Amino acid sequence: MYELILFDLDGTLINTIPLIISCFEHTYKVLDMPIPSRETIKESIGIPLATYIKDQMPAEKQAEFLDIFRDYTNNHLETHVGIFIRVWPILNYIQELTVPMGIMTAKRRAATMVSVDQFELTPFFQVIQTAEDTKYHKPDARSILNAVDAASDAIGHVIEQKNVLYIGDNTMDVAAANNANCDCAIVGWTQMDHSKLATSGTFFWLNEPSDLEKRIRERFK
Repeated sequence: MYELILFDLDGTLINTIPLIISCFEHTYKVLDMPIPSRETIKESIGIPLATYIKDQMPAEKQAEFLDIFRDYTNNHLETHVGIFIRVWPILNYIQELTVPMGIMTAKRRAATMVSVDQFELTPFFQVIQTAEDTKYHKPDARSILNAVDAASDAIGHVIEQKNVLYIGDNTMDVAAANNANCDCAIVGWTQMDHSKLATSGTFFWLNEPSDLEKRIRERFK
C-alpha cells in the first residue's frame, strides 16, 4: 500500500488555471510587454513565480512584475477559483484507506491557504509544503523528497519514496515524480496538452477512485 499520497494544487485540486493565465496577461499588459501565448503560460505553471520572473524578465522590471501579479491574484483569488468536483470522491476514498495525504506546491503559503481554507481541505492533509518551505522545486526530485521527509516527521515513521504517489496535472509533475522514483498520476481533468504529457515520462491517468484502486492492486500485489 502507498505510505503517502501527495497532491499538486493548481490544476489538480483547485481550478486556478484560468486565473493564473489572466494574471500573466494582465501583468504583461500593464507593463506594456508582449503577452505570451496561453500554451506558453500553461507550461510555466508549477515554476515558482520568483524563479519565472528571474529567468524571463529584465532586472529593472522584476519587482514591478511581481507586485502587479500578486496584487491581481490577491484581488481575485476568492472569487475566480473553484475546486474540481471529481476531487472529492478521490480524497474520500484515500481517507478511507487511511493513507496519509499532503499538498506539494510551488505557490506561496498565504495564497495556498486561502484556497485550502475556502474549500475546507485541511482535514484531509497531514502536510502542506509551499514555496517557502523548500529551496527545491519541480522538476527537482528534492521538491518531493522534502515533502516526504516533512510527512515522515508528521506521522512519526520513515516513509519510503518508492511507496509515495504524486498526483499532478502537468509535465513538471511527471518529471519530479519520476526523478524522485515515486509513482505518478495525472488527473483526467488536466488542462495541459495531452500529447506533451504522453511523452513526458511514466504516469497513469486518474479520473475516479476506481483508477486508483486498480493501480494499488497492480502495484502492491
